[in-house]
Amino acid sequence: MVAFAGLAIRFDVVAIGAMAGLGYAILAAGLLLVYKAGRVINLAHGQIGAFSAIMLVELHHWGVPYAIALPLAILIGAAIGVIVERTLVEPLSRRSVLAVLVATIGVTQVLLVAQALLPDVIGAQFPTPINWTYTIDGLVLHGEHAALLVFGPIALFAFLRFLQRSRYGLAIRSVADNRQAARLAGIDPNRVGIVVWALAGGLAALAAILTLPLTGIQVGTGAAPTLGPGLLLRALAAGLAGRLTSLPRTILAGIAIGIVEAVLYATYPTQLGVVDMVLFVAILVMLFVQRNAGDEESAALAFGADTEPLPRAIRTLPAVRRARWGLATAAVAAAVLAPLIWSTSSNLFLLSRIPIFAIVGISLVILTGWAGQLTLGHMAFVGLGACGVAALASRGVPYGAAIGYISCAGIVIALIVGAPALRLRGLFLTVATLGLAVAASSYFLTQDLFRSGTVDVDIISPGKVGFIDAGSYRTDYYLCVVALVAVVALARRLHRSGIGRTIIAVEGNDRSAAAMTVSPAATKLISFAIAGGLATFAGALLAGVMRTFQVDSFSPDQSLQVLAMTVVGGIGSVGGAIAGAIYLIGVPTMFGDSSTARIATSGVGLLVLLRFEPSGLAAIAARLRDRAVQHLLRATGAAAVGLDPGAVTDEGDTTLVDRAAGEVGAHEAGQPAGEPHVPTAATDAAARGADTLHGPAFAGRAAAPSTNGAGTAPPLRVEGVSVSLGGRTIIERVDLEVHQHEIVGLIGANGAGKTTLMNAISGFVASTGKVELLGNDITGLAPHLRARAGLGRAFQTAQLFPRLTARDCVLVALEAQERSEVLPSLLGLPPAIRAERRSRAAGDELLELLGLQRYAETRVGGLSTGTRRIVELACLLATRPSVILLDEPMAGIAQRETEAFVPLIEDVRRELGASMLVIEHDLPLICAISDRLYCMETGSVIADGLPDDVRNDPRVVASYLGTDERAIARSDAARDGAVTGPAGGDEEPETVGATGREG
Repeated sequence: MVAFAGLAIRFDVVAIGAMAGLGYAILAAGLLLVYKAGRVINLAHGQIGAFSAIMLVELHHWGVPYAIALPLAILIGAAIGVIVERTLVEPLSRRSVLAVLVATIGVTQVLLVAQALLPDVIGAQFPTPINWTYTIDGLVLHGEHAALLVFGPIALFAFLRFLQRSRYGLAIRSVADNRQAARLAGIDPNRVGIVVWALAGGLAALAAILTLPLTGIQVGTGAAPTLGPGLLLRALAAGLAGRLTSLPRTILAGIAIGIVEAVLYATYPTQLGVVDMVLFVAILVMLFVQRNAGDEESAALAFGADTEPLPRAIRTLPAVRRARWGLATAAVAAAVLAPLIWSTSSNLFLLSRIPIFAIVGISLVILTGWAGQLTLGHMAFVGLGACGVAALASRGVPYGAAIGYISCAGIVIALIVGAPALRLRGLFLTVATLGLAVAASSYFLTQDLFRSGTVDVDIISPGKVGFIDAGSYRTDYYLCVVALVAVVALARRLHRSGIGRTIIAVEGNDRSAAAMTVSPAATKLISFAIAGGLATFAGALLAGVMRTFQVDSFSPDQSLQVLAMTVVGGIGSVGGAIAGAIYLIGVPTMFGDSSTARIATSGVGLLVLLRFEPSGLAAIAARLRDRAVQHLLRATGAAAVGLDPGAVTDEGDTTLVDRAAGEVGAHEAGQPAGEPHVPTAATDAAARGADTLHGPAFAGRAAAPSTNGAGTAPPLRVEGVSVSLGGRTIIERVDLEVHQHEIVGLIGANGAGKTTLMNAISGFVASTGKVELLGNDITGLAPHLRARAGLGRAFQTAQLFPRLTARDCVLVALEAQERSEVLPSLLGLPPAIRAERRSRAAGDELLELLGLQRYAETRVGGLSTGTRRIVELACLLATRPSVILLDEPMAGIAQRETEAFVPLIEDVRRELGASMLVIEHDLPLICAISDRLYCMETGSVIADGLPDDVRNDPRVVASYLGTDERAIARSDAARDGAVTGPAGGDEEPETVGATGREG
């Protein structure tokens, strides 16, 4: 035995731990494979394995030889994986990745039910192919150990070789790296998905078959074999050690976790939760030391389509307003009368849970639906609230004060957990929160600090909350309803505030948000803190309703259930969170323990609903709302807003909101209804010019300096900048300068490294060398800090924030001038109201200046490419940068819009007194607007100088223009004349979306 820090490090302990770790590694390999191929965490992964292991027992019991039963059981696991992929993953992933994840929760429940329906094999042991016993240095090994030691390494080695050497392995890695590029290379991602899920299901089966015999569980004795959140956490922690990308590192980490776990179990045999606590702390440490990787981990979760609000023109119709007030009155009446109908103590208890879990759902809407951050441990905060308020109340703290104190503690805990995870891009918060959930239920909440007595049951006797005596179940119910109303009001105010807009902006496009001075990490942390505080508040209310409870009431499985509840309701909608709570908690309460209610709210009902409506009950309600409004519009004629009642039908896939918005927009623009609305934002903006920016809305606002304070130093200087990605040098020692008020063009063939260089200057990729802005070294600054220092950035795709309107995008950019404060925004205090009023006035002024008023209430995701670029210019004007980086600003827009865009760029430069670095593939255009040019080839600058000199440089001709002299002749002709494009370009239709060209 080796003594180290009091730990029991013995050969037998380490050996047993290594064997368990080998099982973790096999499980993690399948989990990681699914994640790499589809960015989905398969929460049913362990249960697929457990069901397959039970099938092995059944087959062996029926007399099937082990040599045949083993491959059959593995094939069963593979088949389940394929069925799940074909019936759920493939159709749902096109609409909502989150719906896929929640569907796997439903699969787990269905498999548990199916497992219970199998013929009972009472007391049967898990079979093993090797029957022997061997003792080595005090360690007794049995056949199940030998099976794991033999088959485990063989399976992992074969799996790695398959990925590295086989044709399908290459296809899997290609799809994981770049799905679109793989498709263009002739690889079918759907076929790859089938292979991935079949392999993952087989690995899950093998992991369970090899590890469950070590647990000593007997089949049919009441303890259903499950591989739940604790084992999932170990597999995810191993994947985290491999940065969710490296299978070899993941396998080694799985073995290491098993060894550490065994040593801790041997050292602290009576404190089993110590292992989960240490694992959780280790996860936080790993997150602290990790840095952001490339784009392979930056793919955002897709949460399905948002429900479209009614257009203002329809919303303000008297008939619609009366209908909305009528629905609100009916909802209030139902909430008030419910305790009179279901009046027993048990029913009142269940009714009280509906508003409580609706609050938990709203907190998930803020964190997951708006901020795009997935949590698997939200019930840990609910448990913190319940146990914490019980502990405080037992120590003499008044019940109302205890609720306030513990809610603040929830905010602090969220900040501690979220700080290391949310600075990284990807699903790292998911792993951290799952670790919190497991550690909270097994360790943290079992400590004396959170106990209200000497037994394992927390007991609370609620007192007064203000002047309300929370002594009866009916009073508790009404108190919870009032709390829900307050939380709804808070959430709606948050959504309309600058904080809410930046939260949604970061979810939609964190790079554009950073370029507008918004810190993505801080914004996501704010959303997690608010969500954590609300969930803890809900837990405190739940303690008063439950009166007596145990820590088991807040298990990690419950975290998965509340996530499923919110997705069922509609993860992007506050109303959806309430609908989800009513559906999953209220239906059993109102209809009793009937088979219909059980099926509707079980895994089967969950899967059916998600399969046909991934956006949840909120989307169904929106469609019903649209149909109801259709009838109202037909009855009233809709003449007040220029709508044609006959045109408002339910034909096709277009929703009422889309058609109404188009009709209203055409009416306001003076165009015939039904005709396509041609975007003219660029021409409108060019006609208006940029001389009216100094309006009253901008009075007193900070402006970026038009001159630098560094004497003769240029506004932008790049010295020896190099970028390496994946061991390959992309940019090599580039030097570049942009002088005062200059427009500098950056040209080069596709793949020359232009966009990568711009990303290095902006701070979006790691680089070496030096970047100076206005004479100050900004090399070590994060992107949002570079933006605050005066560096503006427009991106190649001009995606901006698809879920925000054009006005909201500009308001996000105006945060650079007057940043919203969290508490005043949440509470609607006068400083926040005045600041919001000033920002909206400034935003409307910018929209009017650039001819964007007609698009103010249109979501950016529905705008054309050219209009989105004008919105992006409005955002640049709002941030008032000193140096602007434009990446192909004319890509994807029609020629007529391009010609209008050129003078607009000149106006922006003149208004801001800014310098510009512009990437553009249209050589005549870039020569016409640039004072100087740089030309890049394979990551290096090969020429720089005046446009004529660079265009005629032999190296540029050979690299970029080619050896055909006619290209130069055309360039000269274009430079001498007007800026033109392809023949007949003024009739060229505007393309939808970005060009996809890479620099």
